[in-house]
Amino acid sequence: MSDTERGPLPFPCRRILIVADLGVSHRGDFGTAVRQITAAYRSGADAVRLPVYRTERCLHAGATAEFARWKRCELRRGELTRLAELAAELGLEFILSPLDVDSVEGSVELATRYRIGSGDNDFLPLITAIAGTGKPILLSTGGSDLDRIARSVDAIAGRRRLDRMPMALTLLHAVCWAPTPAEAINLRAIGTLGSRFGVPIGYSDHAIGIEACVLSAAVGATVIEKEFVAEVSPTRLDGDDAGTAVGPEAFAAMVEQIRQTEIRLGSGRKRVVEGERPILRLRRRSIVAARELREGETIGADDLTWLRPAIGLPPGCEPLLIGGTLRRSVAKHEPVQLDDVRMARAA
Repeated sequence: MSDTERGPLPFPCRRILIVADLGVSHRGDFGTAVRQITAAYRSGADAVRLPVYRTERCLHAGATAEFARWKRCELRRGELTRLAELAAELGLEFILSPLDVDSVEGSVELATRYRIGSGDNDFLPLITAIAGTGKPILLSTGGSDLDRIARSVDAIAGRRRLDRMPMALTLLHAVCWAPTPAEAINLRAIGTLGSRFGVPIGYSDHAIGIEACVLSAAVGATVIEKEFVAEVSPTRLDGDDAGTAVGPEAFAAMVEQIRQTEIRLGSGRKRVVEGERPILRLRRRSIVAARELREGETIGADDLTWLRPAIGLPPGCEPLLIGGTLRRSVAKHEPVQLDDVRMARAA
């Protein structure tokens, strides 16, 4: 793991939070969930994300096959507690996505922050319950226009104002179409969301590959979430129903490219970089004598010109010299310094 993955950036700027979205790829098996979290840590993730729910509270029992699959993937409270402890030991954020209102209260002590998925970004009872915990929120905006997002943001803001809590909200640009085709990814929406809502904006990816995640860093994403699975089969990553999850090797490559992108983006402060100083001395100009000048001569504009390197007065200082009397002789192309000139006193 390279030193760019978890170390501080070489300038004052918030690091992008990189989330390994585990979903239900553990298939309800605690041991698999442990391996997933451990593999995500080793791949450079800052956080892992898991859903928490009870199937009968969020899915109609008539959907027989789907109901059975969801039920099989449930993790018990004790298992979630142990997974939260593992994440804490590894220094990972433990992000939970409650899919029913009752699961919010039961997970407050475990979650470092909550994520509300695109399928629930209009489920106001769930949104207000999560807002009432005071925990930071990631709100995914897939399948929504600005008006629908505004209603959800207003619900969070209203509850948090009522309880005198900080907003602590990050919107995630997302497209809930997996795999998302390139023409639908629309990373410029990150800027649109930031301008409209004035909160940090991240990106939740459902495309194939890692390219969109890396590009999202360059357009302002503060959180990047990518589906992750620990074990790779010859045909498909185990637990990846849409073919968009990546394994440890690809995830680690994504992390490295995002960190390198952060370094190249810099702090945004425009200043002279230390490595530029010796180059500027060679490439910038000094004011020099255009001809040989004798002691006692009065300097005119035509007596001066500009040559590299920058070892004397810079261009723009000519008014400090013109009209002055030379205290000494100056050779052609020799810099003319302020001490070389005696200026007449104003009457």
